[in-house]
Amino acid sequence: GNYPAFLAICDQSFFETVLLRGLVTAGIKDLAELEEYFWDYAELVDDWCLCDTFCSSLKIVSKNQKHFLPMIETLIATQQEFKVRIGLVLLLCYYVDAPYLELIFNYLRRIQSEAYYVQMAEAWLICEVFVKFPELAEKFLAERNLPKFVQNKAISKIRDSYRVDQMTKDRLVKYRI
Repeated sequence: GNYPAFLAICDQSFFETVLLRGLVTAGIKDLAELEEYFWDYAELVDDWCLCDTFCSSLKIVSKNQKHFLPMIETLIATQQEFKVRIGLVLLLCYYVDAPYLELIFNYLRRIQSEAYYVQMAEAWLICEVFVKFPELAEKFLAERNLPKFVQNKAISKIRDSYRVDQMTKDRLVKYRI
């Protein structure tokens, strides 16, 4: 019940305790307080699991999307692998919706990271956008403005999805780089 006390003493030298810290942080209901702890936790993230579990547990984002957009912008602008990934996974979890598609596409055009976990998050995000908005996502892939790995991995993820029909999967091959 006393999460500030827990977060103050939480050992940060073990994966499990850092993960628990992220889960406790994600449960904070007050936006101002959450934001303070959010940035503290973002400094600790050095693993895809710590990132993705934290982001998917931040249910408060879905009701406060506009509040979190400047935070996502800051994360992506850092160009630090796991901070950028946090920004991308937040987009993936809470922003794959019509009003945010152009924003998502603009971030994807802008990010030019060679960091593996950033590129994998980009590909995953494109796949999720494709499942919900196939025409717009296909048009985006047709631009071929992404790094080769991201473009091809996104197509691979879409082709692996059970939520996309075979004819569409076959058509996407032409967008590989």
